[in-house]
Amino acid sequence: MSRPVEQQAVRAAAPSCRDAIHATTACQTSIFCLARRSFAGIEEWLPMLCFEQMTAKSKRLIAVACIASLLVIAAVLVLMALRDNIVYFYTPSEISQTDRQSGRQLRLGGLVKEDSVEIDGMQSVFIVKDSNTGITVRYNNALPSLFREGQGVVVEGRIENGV
Repeated sequence: MSRPVEQQAVRAAAPSCRDAIHATTACQTSIFCLARRSFAGIEEWLPMLCFEQMTAKSKRLIAVACIASLLVIAAVLVLMALRDNIVYFYTPSEISQTDRQSGRQLRLGGLVKEDSVEIDGMQSVFIVKDSNTGITVRYNNALPSLFREGQGVVVEGRIENGV
């Protein structure tokens, strides 16, 4: 067993307790050690890192582990915030198979069905389909200039009465 190594008085930042703090550490070859701290007659043992006895490689390893854990936490928080918005669009088959709530905002992607576009002034009705299913879309504005039958589209809106 190794004996605790006594250190000199640790100078604190506060002028009132400058000479009252004495620390004694009991470090062996591990990264963590117990430090006995006495302040104004109260003694306590605290776990702490023994940086003075660590090699440079151990210090780098701890720094890399801390940074990696912070990055993982940040990634988990971002993914939790985006869990519903990470899907760019749903296909007509996915919408027909699942029970999508009426009035909920979503994106629908697929091909515009041939001969399904009906334009009446500023209102348009067309069918967006994938390999199996088609969903009728009602659009209340001027269609974009690149909109054509047989082309891929992604529309954003709400399902109301199955449309």
